[in-house]
Amino acid sequence: MSEIQSVSVLSVDEERLKYRAIVTAGVRAGFHSTGEFVFNLPPPTNFANNNNYNQCLIKLDSFVATPNFGNANPQWNYNNSVGIKVGAVVIELDTPSSQTIKNSLIDAGGANPDKYIEEKGLNMIGGFKQLLPLQVVNVGIPGAAGGAAPNAEGYSWVGIGSGIASTDPILCGNIFGRDTRLRIIDPSRNQPIWIQQGNGVNQPNIAEYCFSFTITMIPNDRSEGNA
Repeated sequence: MSEIQSVSVLSVDEERLKYRAIVTAGVRAGFHSTGEFVFNLPPPTNFANNNNYNQCLIKLDSFVATPNFGNANPQWNYNNSVGIKVGAVVIELDTPSSQTIKNSLIDAGGANPDKYIEEKGLNMIGGFKQLLPLQVVNVGIPGAAGGAAPNAEGYSWVGIGSGIASTDPILCGNIFGRDTRLRIIDPSRNQPIWIQQGNGVNQPNIAEYCFSFTITMIPNDRSEGNA
């Protein structure tokens, strides 16, 4: 019995619909980032600014969060907290999409807990969402005193594993030519989070964040299921 091997070959025209977008957000003087950033990607070619391509596939390919030099105790934080342990983050874009849903079973606590949310979960529907497991890596610090010694001052958090390699893209509205809000979300608390120095309440952001997306424009007739 003979075997038939097939190879998927993309045409040049199909490859021209694919873009790599790299977004970086860092520390700005006088600006207290709280895990939310707004950016605007201008259309790089006419395919990204064309009424025949109103939708696109978006996938986050990489994520790195690196505290600035000189911060010996970097910690993740959310509003009014004093430092939290984070094993994964959800990256959200407010680009229109009906293809995602996130359910969080939350211990409401307090005198009047919301039993429905505790038992059934809080649902958040729509927009681009991708879960990224995180790993701490040591990138070292400048100078002979620190070098590449593994200490907290040299840490970076990197998205790894299934959150990157095995995740399929999500169908969204055209992301180009519009203001887009990006949020780094704690998966269980549904709160934007950022990296601060120490465990004080609402300390300023001390980190730089890097994101790399693959964006593929989809012709309108294909996104609507027509031949």
